[in-house]
Amino acid sequence: MGATVLAMRMTDRRPLAAAAAACLLAALTVADLMHDGAHPFRRAGPLVIAIVLATAAVLAFIAVAASHRTRVTLVVAAAVLGGSFLAAGLDRLEWFDPNPGEPITEYRVVAKEGLELLGWSLVALALWGEAFRRRATVTVPTVTASRAPAASRRRAA
Repeated sequence: MGATVLAMRMTDRRPLAAAAAACLLAALTVADLMHDGAHPFRRAGPLVIAIVLATAAVLAFIAVAASHRTRVTLVVAAAVLGGSFLAAGLDRLEWFDPNPGEPITEYRVVAKEGLELLGWSLVALALWGEAFRRRATVTVPTVTASRAPAASRRRAA
């Protein structure tokens, strides 16, 4: 939603990028609801990976013209989402026992989901913050004042 509002408030080529971000984020939401993660061996995995990479590229394009706060928030979000990806891959390590129901496995799942939620929340906050910043800086065209003398304020008696 924040990307959609941002698209309405941007100028030049950037509204297309914000609209693309809104569509890509919606597609990622649907993939998450259907539990089609970015796993290369799943049926929709390569498509989800492509959508994630396209989303990252579009968000980076938006960040170029964004405020410093938005850029920092998007960088932190990318780092947190990267941490979520690393937490999901912990079960590939030898010392990690991936048996369901064991506390360490459940902690990994909680860490992965928590980092993912935090990362996407930061993306949303960055987009909404940029949309509100753009609203505050919208300039309203004004007409230049006339150079003619002001009308008399006297009333006829």
